Amino acid sequence: MQEKRLKVRNNSIDLVKWMASLLVVSVHSDAFSDISPLMGHIINSVFGRMVVPFFACVTGYYLTEYSVEKPKMWLKNLKSLFKYYVLLSVIYVAWDAVCHHFSGMSVENIIYTVVKRFVIYGTYYHLWFFPSMMVAVVVLHFSLKWKKEKLCWILCILGFIFGSLTYTWYGLILWEKIPLMNRLMVWYDFLYIRRFITCICPFAFLGNFLSYQKNIWINACLERKFPRKIAVLMIIWILMDIAEVEVANYLGFAEGTTGSFCLLPAILFLFLFLLMHPAKTKRMTIVGYYSGKASIILYGFHPLVLELICKLMNLPPTVAWCMAVLFLCTITWGWQQRYKLYISMEKR
Repeated sequence: MQEKRLKVRNNSIDLVKWMASLLVVSVHSDAFSDISPLMGHIINSVFGRMVVPFFACVTGYYLTEYSVEKPKMWLKNLKSLFKYYVLLSVIYVAWDAVCHHFSGMSVENIIYTVVKRFVIYGTYYHLWFFPSMMVAVVVLHFSLKWKKEKLCWILCILGFIFGSLTYTWYGLILWEKIPLMNRLMVWYDFLYIRRFITCICPFAFLGNFLSYQKNIWINACLERKFPRKIAVLMIIWILMDIAEVEVANYLGFAEGTTGSFCLLPAILFLFLFLLMHPAKTKRMTIVGYYSGKASIILYGFHPLVLELICKLMNLPPTVAWCMAVLFLCTITWGWQQRYKLYISMEKR
C-alpha cells in the first residue's frame, strides 16, 4: 500500500509542467515578439521566467513528501537527473562538434571545457538547470536529515531577496561601489551561482515548505467557505509580478528578470491551487502522464530542434516555436505509444 501511495502523482502539476516547458521553448525562440513586442516580453520575460522556479518547487515538494517512507528517494532523484543530464550532454557536445564550435581548440582544451561546463555551467545553455538542481537536491536532503529546514528557509529568503535586487531591481543599488560586490558581479562563474541562490534553492525549499504547510492552508481556506480564495490570490500575485517586471523595465532598473519579489508568492499560490485541484479523473491521469513525459522531451531537446529549423528554413520566431513544439510533442506521443505496445507484448 505504501508503494502505491508513493506513486500517486498530481495530474494538474504534471499538466502545468508541460505548459511550462512550452514557455521554455518560447523564451529560447523569442516567440510572439514578431507579433507584438509587449506580448513577447510578457510571455517570455515574465511567464517564461516562472518555469525554472516552478520545476524546482515541484522537485522540493515531492522529495519532502517521499522522504519519510523512502529515505533513499533523494538518491533516486539524483540518479534520474544525472541520467537525463548525461544523455543530453552527449547529444549537445556532439552537436557542438558538428557545428564546429570546438574548432581551433586542442584536445586537452576541449576536454577541460566540456568537463567544466558539465560540472558548473551545463553542457548547453539550457542545461545549467541540471547541475544546479542536483546540488539543491543534496542540500535539501541533508537539511531534512539534520532537521535544519527552517534555517535553510531563512537563508533561501535572503538569497531570493539578493537575486531580486540584482536582476529585476539591479539599478536601485550601485553595486559597483560596494567592495567585493563589484568583482562578483563581473565574475562569470557567479552568474550561475546567482541563478542557483535566486531561482533554484529558494524554490526547492518553497516546495519543502509547502509539503509541511499545505494541509493547514488548504483546510483553513475550505473551513472558511472560501474555496476560491487561493485562486484569487494566485491571479493577484501573477498580475503583480507582471506589473513589477514591467515597471522595473520602464524605469530602467532591470538587468534580466530571473528574480522578482512577486515571483515567490506567485509560485506559492499557483502550487497551492494545483494541490487543491489534483484532477484525479482517469482521463486526466492519462493527460498528466503524457504531460510529464512531454515536459522532459520539450525541455531537453528544444534547442537542437530550433537550431535545425533555423538552419533549414528562415521562419518567424512564432512559427519556429510552433513547429518545434508540434514536432517534440508528436515524438513524445509516438514514443509513449510504442512503449505501451512493448509493455503489452512483454505481458504476453
